[in-house]
Amino acid sequence: MSLGRRAPDVDYLTRDYEGFRQLLVSLVDRAGTRWTERATADLGVMVLEMLAHQLDLLAYAGDRVAEEGFLGSARRRESLRRHAALGDYRLDRGNATRGYQHFRLQAGVARTLPAGTQVGQEPAPGQPPEQRLVAETLEDVALDARRNELALTRSAAAGSAVLRLAPAVEGPRDLRAIGLRPGMLLAIVDREQGEIATVASVQAGAVELRAPLGRTYLAGRGKDAARVLGNIAPIRRGRTSGWELVDRGGKALGEVPPGVFLARRIDQVRALRDEVEAARARWLGDRALAERWEIANATVDCVVRELRVAGAASVMTLERAKALDEQLRSAAQLFREMLQGSGRAVPGALQPTRRVPMPRQEIALQSEQPPLWADGVETLKVRVGVAGRWAPWTEVDDLLRSGPDDRHYVAEIDGDGQVTLRFGDGVNGAVLPGDSRVMVQRVTGDVFAGDVGAHALRVVVGGGDGFDPEEPTTNPLPTTGGRPLEVPRRERGASDGRAGASDDIAQRMRRALSVPVVPVTAADYTALLEARPDIAEAAVSVSAARRRVDVVLRPSPGHDPARALEGARAFLRDARLAGTDAWARLAEPLYVAIALIVEIHPEISPADLRSRLRRALLSAFGDGDERILGRRRARAEVYAAVEAVAGVVWSQVVGFSLASQPELTAQEEIVPGPHEVVRCLDLPDSPLAGRITIWAARRYRLQIEVAFPDPDDRPGAWLSGALMALLSGPDAAPARERWPEITAARLDALFQRVPRAGEAFRLSTRRLMIGGRAVDRVPLADGELPIVDSLELSERVSMPHFGLQIELVWGGGDEGLMEALRARIQGMLSGPGAVPVAEGWTEITVPRVNGALEGVAPPGAGYRLSARMLTLVERRAGRAGARVVQRAVERVPLRPGDVPVLETLQIAVIARSP
Repeated sequence: MSLGRRAPDVDYLTRDYEGFRQLLVSLVDRAGTRWTERATADLGVMVLEMLAHQLDLLAYAGDRVAEEGFLGSARRRESLRRHAALGDYRLDRGNATRGYQHFRLQAGVARTLPAGTQVGQEPAPGQPPEQRLVAETLEDVALDARRNELALTRSAAAGSAVLRLAPAVEGPRDLRAIGLRPGMLLAIVDREQGEIATVASVQAGAVELRAPLGRTYLAGRGKDAARVLGNIAPIRRGRTSGWELVDRGGKALGEVPPGVFLARRIDQVRALRDEVEAARARWLGDRALAERWEIANATVDCVVRELRVAGAASVMTLERAKALDEQLRSAAQLFREMLQGSGRAVPGALQPTRRVPMPRQEIALQSEQPPLWADGVETLKVRVGVAGRWAPWTEVDDLLRSGPDDRHYVAEIDGDGQVTLRFGDGVNGAVLPGDSRVMVQRVTGDVFAGDVGAHALRVVVGGGDGFDPEEPTTNPLPTTGGRPLEVPRRERGASDGRAGASDDIAQRMRRALSVPVVPVTAADYTALLEARPDIAEAAVSVSAARRRVDVVLRPSPGHDPARALEGARAFLRDARLAGTDAWARLAEPLYVAIALIVEIHPEISPADLRSRLRRALLSAFGDGDERILGRRRARAEVYAAVEAVAGVVWSQVVGFSLASQPELTAQEEIVPGPHEVVRCLDLPDSPLAGRITIWAARRYRLQIEVAFPDPDDRPGAWLSGALMALLSGPDAAPARERWPEITAARLDALFQRVPRAGEAFRLSTRRLMIGGRAVDRVPLADGELPIVDSLELSERVSMPHFGLQIELVWGGGDEGLMEALRARIQGMLSGPGAVPVAEGWTEITVPRVNGALEGVAPPGAGYRLSARMLTLVERRAGRAGARVVQRAVERVPLRPGDVPVLETLQIAVIARSP
């Protein structure tokens, strides 16, 4: 069957079986042959369909290869990693989380814990051992039961580098006597969080730390008190395997096509020939060595010619390939004998081998759990042994910068975390020697796991002697730094919840390329510094004239401030623009004092609420994720933090000012400098580090009577303010003098301290009230503050002015009698010495006045006096000014202490005949 000599028209867009089948049938039809049968059972149709099937497979393979060449269509993680590397973006291999483990020993036990000791979670029923969460200690640690726990004898402020400690068990009190040494680790924890500190020096009752504390810790035994734990060891997640043989270098005949194997053997022989050629001057005069040269070269040329013929025919049996391999090995041995005969050593890579080296050889590391990676730590080690000598090989990101003799390899990671080792080709990286043995040691675990919470690792795997049976070990703090393997979703599938990377690698490449390599502006410095994990915030000012950059740093919570500063300085030395001086320092704290009054819900414990309020305020004015460097802090933020705590009914911020100020005032906001951070530590023995004062409000209402002698002497509005200051708030007399209760008697005695009280006016308690009911007393517990909800002042004139009309029945005679009677009556009814005051009258009435007048006009006096009318004199304000108004009354009330004033006295004389 002939399809003709003319090149057929082929649709290169055809990529599937149906398209290829139809294309082949159409080519046959256009060829003009006599073959017209198209039944499925026809032999020719069957051959076309088999060819279409193979073309479909080839098209798929070609498309898959082509797809991996583009960032937008690549599926393999390794392909994406290579594309991303071109844009200076590195796919994250993940990071094994790291932390610290506390070990508790039985009393009297001391031992050394070896590195690699495994700790883990308590196993679940039926859980396979390989699925168990396990971590390993990273170094040998000396343990002692006397260092299980230490007592903090004095509160430690943030920024302090000294811890005052004492052993928590009976025995020697000297810290040096219990084996505490420089370099040991301590865990300082409280209910909220904690940190790890390294001992720099040890004294009898204190230790100096290598770095200052990042938080404040309280001494004592309360809920908020800190604990200091010894016997701390650093840990890293994962299991370290032993050394295991994973493969051999090179390939044997039968593992690769015969032509490929023999070509690599020829390359090996030619390399030997080049070594011999380099030593020609030494063997040229030796006839026996020269004969070996001729025989070896003839053998190689014969094999090469046969390979060319076999390659053209594409036919070579395995038996023939073995025979040719024997010929090449004999030629190689002749070359080795020539080298040895000329006094030169045979290079190790050219020693006799049954396996031939293969460029870019790949070795897959198969295991139930893939290797874990850790930043800055070698968790996968590779050694290659040749003729009994082992040499370590080094991992690199790629082999582009590797020389032909560099023992480098690349670890290629697939979407499941499994690793394939790829070695060099003799140009970029050394070729893995033939017959060499490859051994690896690795840390394995779940590459998609993150950090581990506090107190999750509570078991020593495999047990051990001397550990406390109830609590042998625990991680007092959460582990940190754990990152899952970054895998594009389209490789693992969108339904896989562990896939953490976005499909759009290009966007991340753009972001990576947007970060300046050499910072120039303040924004450049800020972006580069805040990209570091140990820097939470940076404030940068650039002086172009002075070529100076000033940097203020706020370390991230949980990171050592000293190390963060040193790391930032080292980074700036390398990254700064040439000729620019970069100065870095830590942010300075600006401490504030906060005082507030809260009303606590009746069903909430006051002590618990105070503790929660304190934690809320320490959190609001501590380290956080928000930008707080140089930020103004308003009193409204205190209200927001307080009102968010459950159980607070009402609150009032009565103090918000700098802790260094002698008097606490309620400022609207605190304005720090650009290098300062507003903080509050609330240390009992360090008031300058900020303090938090919380009072519980005892709210009550009060009615007070104000008595004054004359309406014109009525007290002004200042009296209400003075009384509120005296009775309500943190400066109130009941709070300062620690009254156990508020009563009317205590208040009346307190009123004597009011300016002009007792002279110009008189104050007295009329009613005490809580809510809407009157009470005899208002109890004040410890820490409670009196708050006056409402203050009602009722005014009363304490020197009532009244008028009196008197009838005088008199027959005449002494002309001075009228004036004498007027003066006597005035003195008897008016003033402090008046009869109503002396006799304690409760009211002035006409009958009472007549009774008093009997002493003025006794029987036989020749005249008679009788009161007829009683009037009350009042002064009322009007448009034209104050005016005096008199109105007739039946009685003028008098209260204790009142002094009556007889303002008008009218005497009507009725003549009586002699």
